[in-house]
Amino acid sequence: MKPNFLRETILAAKEQVIIQPSVEVLSNRKAALRGKYRILEYSDEWIRIQLEGLQICLYGSGLELDSVLPEILEIRGIISRIEYEPSGERL
Repeated sequence: MKPNFLRETILAAKEQVIIQPSVEVLSNRKAALRGKYRILEYSDEWIRIQLEGLQICLYGSGLELDSVLPEILEIRGIISRIEYEPSGERL
């Protein structure tokens, strides 16, 4: 077996993993979205985000994008309401 075979196999598999969209809400102060996303609208009172096949809108006050990474988005502030709407849009 080649010394780098296992490493190359793991790296190739990692590139093929598809992250399913998910939303994690921690109390009413923080939400974390995982998966491919696109920010559609943003203010300190609402944030509308397109995920793979799902559109989400968070409402509240003092909302801000805390961590913006390619497949992780964290939102902080006082979250008062979350709306989910199925969407056929692919990212």
